[in-house]
Amino acid sequence: MCFGQEAAHPLEETIDRYFSADYEQRTDGETVDRAGFVAHIRTLRSRVVEGRIEVLEALRVGERFADRRRVTVTKTDGTTSEIEVSLFGALHGGGRLRRVDEVSRVVAGAEADATLARAR
Repeated sequence: MCFGQEAAHPLEETIDRYFSADYEQRTDGETVDRAGFVAHIRTLRSRVVEGRIEVLEALRVGERFADRRRVTVTKTDGTTSEIEVSLFGALHGGGRLRRVDEVSRVVAGAEADATLARAR
């Protein structure tokens, strides 16, 4: 979703598949609704040419889940960044994401890459 091309993976359709209509995300203390999340993913798609997500730990109990992941991206300027993300979330009854609370930190890359997790 984050690294997909519009032609192969249309953003709105992809988000509809995985996120509830009332989706809310809080990242590093900043909260956005579903529209803000769509703007975030659209911005990531414009700034990142390639990415990989490695799940380091994951846990799910009923509709609640938590994970810790490492995200490696290559940006349009050719530089790379690694960001570690820890999150807690909740699923909607239909299995789509309803809420995510996450904290991110840059493991490798420019200090300014810390804003990638909240870019819009």
